[in-house]
Amino acid sequence: MEELARWKAEQDKNPFLQDLYRKEKIILMARIMEKVEKDRIPSNTLLAFLSMLFCCFCIGFMALGSSVRAKECKMKKQYYGARIHASRAKRWAIAAILAGLCIYGFCGVHVFRVGYR
Repeated sequence: MEELARWKAEQDKNPFLQDLYRKEKIILMARIMEKVEKDRIPSNTLLAFLSMLFCCFCIGFMALGSSVRAKECKMKKQYYGARIHASRAKRWAIAAILAGLCIYGFCGVHVFRVGYR
């Protein structure tokens, strides 16, 4: 505890130590932010696979391709590209789910009104 107080007192007197402390703080924050960015990027693979399997195959396949590209970018530590591909995969998956709901809804209404004939 005394060493920390002595360090703070020296830091207040010496501008070089103040600058060094600021630089170390910035580097530490950059490392923390890189770790947070890396951990927060979802690839949306499961959502894409399920939308391809159960909803609309073509649009779901596009979502699956984007999610695979997001994983590849994350492995290469290209976090910006990974985030773009992950959001694109999510949008494709949502579009596939909506298309599937429209198709199933139309088929259900058609069968209910007309019958199986």
